[in-house]
Amino acid sequence: MRHKAILPLCLLLCPLALAGCGGDRLEPVRGKVRFADGSPLTSGRVNAEKDGEVAAWGLIHPDGTFKLGTKRPDEGLRAGTYKVFIDNS
Repeated sequence: MRHKAILPLCLLLCPLALAGCGGDRLEPVRGKVRFADGSPLTSGRVNAEKDGEVAAWGLIHPDGTFKLGTKRPDEGLRAGTYKVFIDNS
Protein backbone atom coordinates (compact mmCIF):
# COMPACT_ATOMS: atom_id res chain seq x y z
CA MET A 1 0.00 0.00 0.00
CA ARG A 2 1.44 3.36 -0.99
CA HIS A 3 0.84 6.33 1.30
CA LYS A 4 0.29 9.91 0.21
CA ALA A 5 3.31 11.25 2.09
CA ILE A 6 5.11 11.93 -1.18
CA LEU A 7 5.23 15.75 -1.08
CA PRO A 8 7.54 16.01 1.95
CA LEU A 9 9.83 13.40 0.41
CA CYS A 10 9.87 15.21 -2.92
CA LEU A 11 10.86 18.39 -1.12
CA LEU A 12 13.60 16.43 0.62
CA LEU A 13 14.96 15.12 -2.68
CA CYS A 14 14.75 18.46 -4.57
CA PRO A 15 18.32 19.42 -3.61
CA LEU A 16 19.51 16.28 -5.41
CA ALA A 17 17.75 17.34 -8.59
CA LEU A 18 19.25 20.82 -8.32
CA ALA A 19 22.75 19.52 -7.66
CA GLY A 20 23.30 19.06 -11.40
CA CYS A 21 25.77 16.56 -12.73
CA GLY A 22 27.08 14.69 -9.77
CA GLY A 23 28.82 11.98 -11.77
CA ASP A 24 29.07 8.73 -9.88
CA ARG A 25 29.25 10.39 -6.49
CA LEU A 26 26.58 9.25 -4.03
CA GLU A 27 24.83 11.94 -2.01
CA PRO A 28 23.41 11.19 1.45
CA VAL A 29 19.62 11.24 1.60
CA ARG A 30 17.83 10.95 4.92
CA GLY A 31 14.64 12.20 6.44
CA LYS A 32 11.65 11.48 8.62
CA VAL A 33 8.24 10.29 7.45
CA ARG A 34 5.36 11.80 9.41
CA PHE A 35 1.61 11.80 9.16
CA ALA A 36 -0.28 15.11 8.90
CA ASP A 37 -0.71 15.16 12.71
CA GLY A 38 3.09 14.98 13.16
CA SER A 39 3.25 11.39 14.38
CA PRO A 40 5.91 9.24 12.69
CA LEU A 41 5.26 6.38 10.33
CA THR A 42 6.90 3.59 12.36
CA SER A 43 7.65 0.99 9.70
CA GLY A 44 7.89 0.44 5.97
CA ARG A 45 10.27 1.38 3.23
CA VAL A 46 11.01 4.59 1.30
CA ASN A 47 11.75 3.89 -2.37
CA ALA A 48 13.34 6.25 -4.91
CA GLU A 49 12.48 5.18 -8.46
CA LYS A 50 14.03 6.25 -11.75
CA ASP A 51 13.05 4.99 -15.21
CA GLY A 52 10.64 2.47 -13.67
CA GLU A 53 13.31 0.84 -11.49
CA VAL A 54 13.95 1.24 -7.76
CA ALA A 55 17.25 3.14 -7.68
CA ALA A 56 17.56 3.38 -3.89
CA TRP A 57 15.60 2.48 -0.81
CA GLY A 58 15.71 2.74 2.96
CA LEU A 59 13.89 1.15 5.86
CA ILE A 60 11.71 3.36 8.02
CA HIS A 61 12.72 3.08 11.67
CA PRO A 62 10.27 3.22 14.62
CA ASP A 63 10.91 6.98 15.04
CA GLY A 64 10.03 7.57 11.34
CA THR A 65 13.62 8.21 10.20
CA PHE A 66 15.19 6.67 7.11
CA LYS A 67 18.40 6.80 5.05
CA LEU A 68 18.47 5.83 1.38
CA GLY A 69 21.02 3.53 -0.18
CA THR A 70 21.60 1.87 -3.54
CA LYS A 71 23.55 -1.36 -3.04
CA ARG A 72 24.31 -0.94 0.66
CA PRO A 73 21.95 0.48 3.27
CA ASP A 74 22.44 4.17 4.04
CA GLU A 75 25.04 4.88 1.31
CA GLY A 76 22.99 7.53 -0.53
CA LEU A 77 22.22 7.85 -4.23
CA ARG A 78 23.33 9.75 -7.31
CA ALA A 79 22.04 13.27 -7.93
CA GLY A 80 19.00 13.33 -10.17
CA THR A 81 15.23 13.39 -10.32
CA TYR A 82 13.39 10.49 -8.69
CA LYS A 83 9.83 9.40 -8.07
CA VAL A 84 9.57 8.67 -4.35
CA PHE A 85 7.00 6.46 -2.68
CA ILE A 86 6.44 4.64 0.59
CA ASP A 87 5.78 0.92 0.73
CA ASN A 88 4.12 -0.02 3.99
CA SER A 89 2.76 -3.44 3.05
